[in-house]
Amino acid sequence: LSQALSDAFQRTSSRGAARPPKQGFQRRSIYVAALHHFSVILGDFNIRLDLGKEEGWPPGPQESWLKSDQLLLGQMPSLRGFREGLIRFPPTYKYSRGSTMFNTGRCPAWCDRVVFKTEYGSVAELLEYD
Repeated sequence: LSQALSDAFQRTSSRGAARPPKQGFQRRSIYVAALHHFSVILGDFNIRLDLGKEEGWPPGPQESWLKSDQLLLGQMPSLRGFREGLIRFPPTYKYSRGSTMFNTGRCPAWCDRVVFKTEYGSVAELLEYD
């Protein structure tokens, strides 16, 4: 994620190598995500609960699981400075194939997220995050 933020749409990779055109996109942008007044990143960040491998399923009620969320614990350095709304929606679960039963081999987590950042005196207010 940090590499995507640093060199998105640029002509050179993070290692300094030239990036060739891809599907007609010439990669000529002079813009960098960090220089925008308002930036939003959304998607599956693959964020998990920070639990030991011996803990297959988080203990306690679902509301307490957020205490182990990697993003909320600050373990995603590329997203420092970004804000997120209060999480009031259920986590993502993996289901056992062909059933409505949860696969307890993989811990549920809030993988799909929306984060935003304002710069240069810009102001943004999140109205809803469900």
